[in-house]
Amino acid sequence: MAVGTEGLSRANNAGRNVAIGDSAMGDAFQVYDNVALGYKSLNNASRTLATATGNTATGAYSLNQLTTAIWNTANGYFAMESDTSGSENTAMGTSALRSNTSGIRNVGCRYQLRL
Repeated sequence: MAVGTEGLSRANNAGRNVAIGDSAMGDAFQVYDNVALGYKSLNNASRTLATATGNTATGAYSLNQLTTAIWNTANGYFAMESDTSGSENTAMGTSALRSNTSGIRNVGCRYQLRL
C-alpha cells in the first residue's frame, strides 16, 4: 500500500509493504514486509535486485540508502540514512546512526549519535 507521490512507484515483485510519504520506497524493488513513513524513507531498498526485508523507517530520509539490509528500525529525521547493508540495527532520534553503512546489531538512541 502506498500513499504519497511516487511512493512504491517502481515496486516490482514486492509485497506486504506500507509506504506513506512522497517517494517513500520510491525506488524499491523486490522488497517484502517493510514499513516506510516519511519523505524518501527506504527510498532505495533493493535497487540492486537483492532483497530487503522486515525494515521499518519513520522520518524523512530514514534508511534512505538501504539496499540489501534486513530487520532494521530507524525512527527519526535522517536516522540510519547511509546504511546500505547493515542489519538488525535500531536507531532512534534525529541523525541517529546516520553514518552507519554496514554495521550489524547496533543501537543508537539520541540526536546525531554516529558510529
